[in-house]
Formats: sequence, C-alpha cells, structure tokens
Amino acid sequence: MPHGSTEEVVAAFIAELRAVWAAASPTYAAVERHAEELRRRPAPHGRRIVPLPAATVNDLLTKPRRRLPRWEMTASLLTVLREILAERGEDPDRAGTLALWKARHEAALTAMDGLRGRGRGRGGPVGVASGAPDPEEQARERLAIEDAQRATLLKAAGSGKPQWWHPYRDVVPAGAAAYLSLEQSSHRLQIYEPGAIPDLLWTEEHARRAALWEDPGAPEELIARKVAFQLSRRRMLLRGEPARLWVLLDEAAVAPFGDRALWRAQTEHLLALAALPNVSLQLRRSEPDRALIGGPVRLLRFRETEFPDVICLRQDGNTLCPPESRVVQHYTALLKGQFFTAETPETSLQILSDLLKWRH
Repeated sequence: MPHGSTEEVVAAFIAELRAVWAAASPTYAAVERHAEELRRRPAPHGRRIVPLPAATVNDLLTKPRRRLPRWEMTASLLTVLREILAERGEDPDRAGTLALWKARHEAALTAMDGLRGRGRGRGGPVGVASGAPDPEEQARERLAIEDAQRATLLKAAGSGKPQWWHPYRDVVPAGAAAYLSLEQSSHRLQIYEPGAIPDLLWTEEHARRAALWEDPGAPEELIARKVAFQLSRRRMLLRGEPARLWVLLDEAAVAPFGDRALWRAQTEHLLALAALPNVSLQLRRSEPDRALIGGPVRLLRFRETEFPDVICLRQDGNTLCPPESRVVQHYTALLKGQFFTAETPETSLQILSDLLKWRH
C-alpha cells in the first residue's frame, strides 16, 4: 500500500512489529532478559544481538517516530520474539523470518528515500549520490535472482530423475510430480485448504473413500495403491529430522458430518497428529474466505539457505508452483494474515476435544 509521507511508512512498519509483539505476548522485562541471555550465547551465523532495555522497546512500539529503527535493533527484537514463541512450543515463523523482515526494512527505507526525493528534480532521491546503486534496481535484481533459483529448483524437482514417489507413479496426480518431490525435502510446510481437511492429514479410511469418490469404478487393487501412496507421504513427519507441519483448518472442515464413525476417527487422528512436537493445528472460526484465497495453498521452506520458499496452489485439479517471487510474497502474506487471526494451537485442540466429548 502506498504511503503519502515518511512518517506513514514508519508507522506502518511499527504496526507490523506490534502485530508480532501481540502474537508473542511477552513483557518488556522478559524481552530485556532474553536479549541478555542470547547475547551470552555464540552468535548464530555471525548475527549479533544488541541490548533491548525495556524502556527502549516500549518507546519503539508505543511512541511516534520519524525514523525507522536500526536494522540491528529490529533483528534483535525479532530474534527474541521468535525465541519466546519457540520456548512456548509455537512456530517461531509466526513472527516472520529475519529474511522477510530484512526485505520489509529495506523496502521501507526505499519508500522513504523516494518520498524524500519527490519534487527535487531529476537527480534521483535526496541523499543518493550520483552513480550510487539504485535501491529499487537492487531489489529488482534480488527478486530476479530468487526467481531464477526457484525456477531451477522446480525444474530439478519435476525432472525424470527417480524420486521417492516413482513406485506409485501410476497413481500420482497429473502435474504433481514437482510438488511431491519438494514436499518430502521441505523443512517446514504450511497448509491452508478452504473448507477441507488436507490430504496429508487423512486417516486411511478417509483416503480410501476419497479414492473411491474420485474413481468409483476402479478395482480394489488400484484403490489400495492410492491409499498406500497417500499414507506414505506422512513419513516426512516421522523421519529423523522431521518436517515442521503447520496447518490452518476451517471450523466447517472439522464439524460433524453424516458418517459419525468416519468423522470421529478423523478428528481423533487430527488430535494424535497435533500431539507430535513438529505438528501444529489452528482453527479458523469464520467461513472460508474464497475471495481472498480461492483454493488450497501450501508454503514450503527448506533448510538449505540457497533454496527460496516455494508456494504451490491447487487449482482446477492441477498443482501450480509459480516461480515468480512477487506471487510467492503475495500468498505468503495472505497465509500469514490467516494464521495470525486464527485460534491458537492450544485453543484449537481444546475445541476439537470438546467436539468429541459433545458428540460422544
């Protein structure tokens, strides 16, 4: 969203920081204490934590400002908030990654430079010397590099090289090869499917009925292979270094339906999965907003720093993984908004448990 003044740019950036603060819900004293503890640890990847006095952080978040906080201060505060979320058993990426926040910080600086340069002639933004790198051009170059990295990653994942799913290639959905390869190698998988329970969370019986509904006349042997294929995807959650799964479920998707035995088994299965330390479920109370997110969205992240995030969309029976960074950023922001407004994992599990008791 464009802003009319540098003060508005700063205010918008601080508002995003306050949203992360609200998600972590710490005290100022706790943040100051955590910062000091992190300062005594070996700096990860050379990142230095600066002191975060309670009064300074309070001023940062509550008082009007004309300048952006220094990146070192912003990064240190976000590192502490991520640490607090992790200690509470929540996904630290709810606060956003430092890479994402670095991009936001740079974008805000670029916007402020542009606003200061309005009406000052054709010499470019004030404070940028002739011949100095153009921040906007640098940002475009970074996005172009990321686009190329993502395109290469997707091409390699969809190549003919043998993958884990090849024994099931006769039942693998058309166009899903690249996604299936990346799914198993991902470090973190974030899922939202409007009004539905994602297939990665299905029980065996749920998977069987879905296969029968998709192909009513299929022989039992083929149905059994489709079920085995679906269940084999769960190994990513149980391996030595399991993937982190974060799922947003619409309340309508978990509401009791006609076949009570199937619903109960599926609900109990969701609770069992959520008991795993690497799985988190959150419920949305409202109806799915199909105008905002029109279909299933999956965000994949990888341990390898050279691999950019990948967004995969399920539309009209096809799995699409667009390589463009701006598309990835768009859907990442949409997912972030949905997760921030959903019930907490603890409340969500209590809702599911209460449903089982009520329908006992």
